[in-house]
Amino acid sequence: DVVLYVCTSGTIAIGPEKISASVKEHLPNAALTSPMIGALAAFKALDIKATSFLTPYPDEINMIMANCIEDHGVEVVDKGSFHLDDDRDIAKVTPEAIFQAALSMDDPSTQSIFIPCTGLRTSTIISPLEERLGKPVITAHQAMFWHGLRLAGYQTPIKGYGQLMEK
Repeated sequence: DVVLYVCTSGTIAIGPEKISASVKEHLPNAALTSPMIGALAAFKALDIKATSFLTPYPDEINMIMANCIEDHGVEVVDKGSFHLDDDRDIAKVTPEAIFQAALSMDDPSTQSIFIPCTGLRTSTIISPLEERLGKPVITAHQAMFWHGLRLAGYQTPIKGYGQLMEK
């Protein structure tokens, strides 16, 4: 019923419309989500109007991502990055490094922190980071799974993985 395209930057580079067309060609009745599509739905569900994001990506991809988010009505207040372009290096970024970098990006004018990229290991830091920041933390995996579950009709809140999963 639902196809999850598991790549944030790939969704932006290829475009959700092209991915959707390809999925519809093979599975005409399936809904589609991805980390980016899920994040955009999450911003809407949580009524987020301003966010900051922390990526592993080079600046060129960060700018495309910021434009995509802003094109969907959410202001990008700050962009942080580990400036990596090799998936092997991205996978080596520790959850603690992500946690500390996200803390350093806290800005009173943002309503959330978005951590895209399915190569980043974020599941264990979502709730502790939300506790410290006092605002939602939206990650690639979390947004994609939340959106996929909602598209499939599953509405039961899931505890332990951030405010979004409890929505």
